Amino acid sequence: MEAIEINKFWEQVIAQFRDFYRYTDSAHRIDHIQSVKSNAIRIAYLLGETKHLKNILVAVAAHDIFSTKADRASHHIKAFNYVLDSAPILKRRFKLTCDDVTEIAYAVLEHRSSHKGGYNSIVSEIVAAADRGIPSIDEVKNYMHRSYLYARDHGKSVIDSKFHAIRHVQEKFGRNGKSRVPEWYEKLFAKEILERQEYVEMLGLEHFTSEITNDLESRIQNQ
Repeated sequence: MEAIEINKFWEQVIAQFRDFYRYTDSAHRIDHIQSVKSNAIRIAYLLGETKHLKNILVAVAAHDIFSTKADRASHHIKAFNYVLDSAPILKRRFKLTCDDVTEIAYAVLEHRSSHKGGYNSIVSEIVAAADRGIPSIDEVKNYMHRSYLYARDHGKSVIDSKFHAIRHVQEKFGRNGKSRVPEWYEKLFAKEILERQEYVEMLGLEHFTSEITNDLESRIQNQ
Protein backbone atom coordinates (compact mmCIF):
# COMPACT_ATOMS: atom_id res chain seq x y z
CA MET A 1 0.00 0.00 0.00
CA GLU A 2 1.25 3.46 -0.91
CA ALA A 3 1.03 6.36 1.55
CA ILE A 4 -2.10 7.81 -0.08
CA GLU A 5 -3.78 4.39 -0.04
CA ILE A 6 -2.83 3.88 3.61
CA ASN A 7 -4.30 7.22 4.64
CA LYS A 8 -7.49 6.67 2.66
CA PHE A 9 -7.97 3.18 4.06
CA TRP A 10 -7.27 4.37 7.61
CA GLU A 11 -9.94 7.05 7.35
CA GLN A 12 -12.45 4.40 6.31
CA VAL A 13 -11.42 2.10 9.14
CA ILE A 14 -11.37 4.68 11.92
CA ALA A 15 -14.81 5.90 10.83
CA GLN A 16 -16.09 2.42 11.66
CA PHE A 17 -14.77 2.55 15.24
CA ARG A 18 -14.47 6.24 16.16
CA ASP A 19 -17.66 6.46 18.21
CA PHE A 20 -16.41 3.80 20.64
CA TYR A 21 -13.57 6.10 21.66
CA ARG A 22 -15.99 8.72 22.96
CA TYR A 23 -16.66 6.41 25.90
CA THR A 24 -13.25 4.89 26.64
CA ASP A 25 -11.20 6.09 29.60
CA SER A 26 -8.94 9.14 29.25
CA ALA A 27 -5.85 7.06 28.51
CA HIS A 28 -7.44 5.27 25.57
CA ARG A 29 -9.06 7.95 23.45
CA ILE A 30 -8.68 8.53 19.72
CA ASP A 31 -5.31 10.28 20.15
CA HIS A 32 -3.87 7.04 21.54
CA ILE A 33 -5.25 5.09 18.59
CA GLN A 34 -3.72 7.54 16.12
CA SER A 35 -0.36 7.17 17.88
CA VAL A 36 -0.51 3.37 17.76
CA LYS A 37 -1.42 3.57 14.07
CA SER A 38 1.67 5.66 13.29
CA ASN A 39 3.86 3.26 15.28
CA ALA A 40 2.39 0.24 13.52
CA ILE A 41 2.99 1.64 10.05
CA ARG A 42 6.59 2.49 10.88
CA ILE A 43 7.25 -0.94 12.38
CA ALA A 44 5.66 -2.71 9.41
CA TYR A 45 8.03 -0.86 7.08
CA LEU A 46 11.07 -1.56 9.27
CA LEU A 47 10.25 -5.27 9.29
CA GLY A 48 9.34 -5.44 5.60
CA GLU A 49 5.82 -6.60 6.49
CA THR A 50 3.76 -3.94 4.72
CA LYS A 51 1.70 -6.62 2.94
CA HIS A 52 -0.12 -7.03 6.26
CA LEU A 53 -0.98 -3.35 6.69
CA LYS A 54 -4.69 -3.71 5.97
CA ASN A 55 -5.20 -6.21 8.78
CA ILE A 56 -2.84 -4.30 11.07
CA LEU A 57 -4.78 -1.06 10.66
CA VAL A 58 -8.16 -2.66 11.33
CA ALA A 59 -6.76 -4.34 14.45
CA VAL A 60 -5.25 -1.06 15.67
CA ALA A 61 -8.57 0.72 15.24
CA ALA A 62 -10.44 -2.02 17.14
CA HIS A 63 -8.01 -2.97 19.90
CA ASP A 64 -9.18 -0.55 22.64
CA ILE A 65 -12.84 -0.01 21.75
CA PHE A 66 -13.99 -1.42 25.11
CA SER A 67 -11.28 0.15 27.25
CA THR A 68 -13.76 1.79 29.61
CA LYS A 69 -13.65 2.08 33.39
CA ALA A 70 -16.08 -0.82 33.70
CA ASP A 71 -14.50 -3.14 31.14
CA ARG A 72 -10.79 -2.33 31.29
CA ALA A 73 -9.78 -5.75 32.67
CA SER A 74 -11.62 -7.64 29.94
CA HIS A 75 -11.55 -5.08 27.12
CA HIS A 76 -9.34 -7.23 24.90
CA ILE A 77 -11.73 -10.20 25.20
CA LYS A 78 -14.81 -8.10 24.49
CA ALA A 79 -13.14 -6.52 21.46
CA PHE A 80 -12.02 -9.96 20.22
CA ASN A 81 -15.61 -11.19 20.35
CA TYR A 82 -16.91 -7.99 18.76
CA VAL A 83 -14.59 -8.38 15.78
CA LEU A 84 -15.63 -11.99 15.25
CA ASP A 85 -19.32 -11.12 15.62
CA SER A 86 -18.89 -8.25 13.14
CA ALA A 87 -17.21 -10.43 10.51
CA PRO A 88 -19.91 -9.97 7.82
CA ILE A 89 -19.72 -6.17 8.11
CA LEU A 90 -15.92 -6.04 8.25
CA LYS A 91 -15.51 -8.44 5.32
CA ARG A 92 -17.87 -6.45 3.15
CA ARG A 93 -16.66 -2.98 4.14
CA PHE A 94 -12.92 -3.62 4.01
CA LYS A 95 -12.76 -6.51 1.51
CA LEU A 96 -11.47 -8.99 4.08
CA THR A 97 -11.51 -12.78 4.07
CA CYS A 98 -12.62 -15.00 6.95
CA ASP A 99 -8.95 -15.65 7.71
CA ASP A 100 -8.28 -11.90 7.77
CA VAL A 101 -11.02 -11.34 10.34
CA THR A 102 -9.69 -14.15 12.53
CA GLU A 103 -6.17 -12.73 12.31
CA ILE A 104 -7.45 -9.27 13.26
CA ALA A 105 -9.48 -10.64 16.16
CA TYR A 106 -6.44 -12.42 17.62
CA ALA A 107 -4.30 -9.30 17.21
CA VAL A 108 -6.90 -7.45 19.30
CA LEU A 109 -6.95 -10.24 21.89
CA GLU A 110 -3.15 -10.43 22.16
CA HIS A 111 -2.23 -6.75 22.22
CA ARG A 112 -1.89 -6.30 26.00
CA SER A 113 1.50 -6.21 27.71
CA SER A 114 0.17 -8.83 30.14
CA HIS A 115 -0.49 -11.29 27.30
CA LYS A 116 0.82 -14.78 28.05
CA GLY A 117 1.85 -17.31 25.46
CA GLY A 118 2.74 -16.87 21.82
CA TYR A 119 1.31 -14.58 19.17
CA ASN A 120 -1.10 -15.79 16.52
CA SER A 121 0.60 -13.95 13.65
CA ILE A 122 2.95 -11.14 12.66
CA VAL A 123 -0.13 -8.89 12.74
CA SER A 124 -0.55 -9.62 16.46
CA GLU A 125 3.15 -8.96 17.03
CA ILE A 126 3.16 -5.61 15.23
CA VAL A 127 -0.02 -4.38 16.92
CA ALA A 128 1.33 -5.36 20.35
CA ALA A 129 4.68 -3.69 19.63
CA ALA A 130 2.98 -0.55 18.32
CA ASP A 131 0.85 -0.38 21.46
CA ARG A 132 4.01 -0.57 23.60
CA GLY A 133 5.36 2.28 21.47
CA ILE A 134 8.58 2.94 19.60
CA PRO A 135 11.12 3.47 22.41
CA SER A 136 11.92 7.13 22.99
CA ILE A 137 11.86 9.63 25.82
CA ASP A 138 8.87 11.37 24.24
CA GLU A 139 7.01 8.06 24.13
CA VAL A 140 7.72 7.51 27.83
CA LYS A 141 6.35 10.95 28.64
CA ASN A 142 3.24 10.26 26.58
CA TYR A 143 2.75 6.89 28.26
CA MET A 144 3.25 8.39 31.71
CA HIS A 145 0.72 11.13 31.02
CA ARG A 146 -1.80 8.55 29.85
CA SER A 147 -1.15 6.57 33.04
CA TYR A 148 -1.78 9.73 35.08
CA LEU A 149 -5.09 10.29 33.28
CA TYR A 150 -6.06 6.68 33.86
CA ALA A 151 -5.36 7.00 37.59
CA ARG A 152 -7.35 10.23 37.84
CA ASP A 153 -10.24 8.61 35.96
CA HIS A 154 -10.22 5.89 38.60
CA GLY A 155 -10.50 8.24 41.56
CA LYS A 156 -6.89 8.76 42.60
CA SER A 157 -5.77 12.18 43.85
CA VAL A 158 -3.39 14.37 41.85
CA ILE A 159 -0.34 13.38 43.92
CA ASP A 160 -1.27 9.69 43.98
CA SER A 161 -1.78 9.77 40.21
CA LYS A 162 1.72 11.16 39.75
CA PHE A 163 3.21 8.36 41.84
CA HIS A 164 1.05 5.84 39.99
CA ALA A 165 2.26 7.08 36.59
CA ILE A 166 5.95 7.05 37.55
CA ARG A 167 5.72 3.59 39.10
CA HIS A 168 3.81 2.30 36.08
CA VAL A 169 6.40 3.36 33.51
CA GLN A 170 9.26 2.11 35.68
CA GLU A 171 7.60 -1.28 36.03
CA LYS A 172 7.04 -1.47 32.28
CA PHE A 173 10.13 0.21 30.85
CA GLY A 174 12.81 0.13 33.56
CA ARG A 175 15.74 -2.28 33.58
CA ASN A 176 13.56 -4.96 35.14
CA GLY A 177 10.52 -4.02 33.08
CA LYS A 178 7.81 -6.61 32.56
CA SER A 179 6.12 -5.26 29.45
CA ARG A 180 5.65 -8.12 26.98
CA VAL A 181 7.00 -7.49 23.48
CA PRO A 182 7.75 -9.73 20.47
CA GLU A 183 11.27 -11.21 20.34
CA TRP A 184 12.43 -9.01 17.46
CA TYR A 185 11.45 -5.78 19.26
CA GLU A 186 14.52 -5.65 21.51
CA LYS A 187 16.86 -6.22 18.56
CA LEU A 188 15.12 -3.72 16.31
CA PHE A 189 15.20 -0.96 18.95
CA ALA A 190 18.22 -1.96 21.08
CA LYS A 191 19.80 1.52 21.22
CA GLU A 192 16.49 3.27 21.87
CA ILE A 193 15.55 0.82 24.63
CA LEU A 194 18.81 1.46 26.49
CA GLU A 195 18.30 5.24 26.31
CA ARG A 196 14.72 4.82 27.49
CA GLN A 197 15.77 2.66 30.44
CA GLU A 198 18.29 5.24 31.60
CA TYR A 199 15.68 8.00 31.43
CA VAL A 200 13.01 5.94 33.20
CA GLU A 201 15.31 5.01 36.08
CA MET A 202 15.88 8.72 36.83
CA LEU A 203 12.20 9.74 36.80
CA GLY A 204 10.78 11.62 39.76
CA LEU A 205 7.91 13.88 40.72
CA GLU A 206 9.78 16.87 39.30
CA HIS A 207 8.67 15.71 35.85
CA PHE A 208 5.14 16.82 36.67
CA THR A 209 5.64 20.56 36.48
CA SER A 210 2.69 22.87 37.12
CA GLU A 211 2.33 23.37 33.37
CA ILE A 212 2.17 19.63 32.66
CA THR A 213 -0.18 18.93 35.56
CA ASN A 214 -2.53 21.77 34.58
CA ASP A 215 -2.60 20.56 30.98
CA LEU A 216 -3.48 17.02 32.05
CA GLU A 217 -6.15 18.26 34.43
CA SER A 218 -7.67 20.40 31.68
CA ARG A 219 -7.99 17.31 29.48
CA ILE A 220 -10.03 15.65 32.20
CA GLN A 221 -12.25 18.70 32.61
CA ASN A 222 -12.84 18.91 28.85
CA GLN A 223 -13.95 15.33 28.36
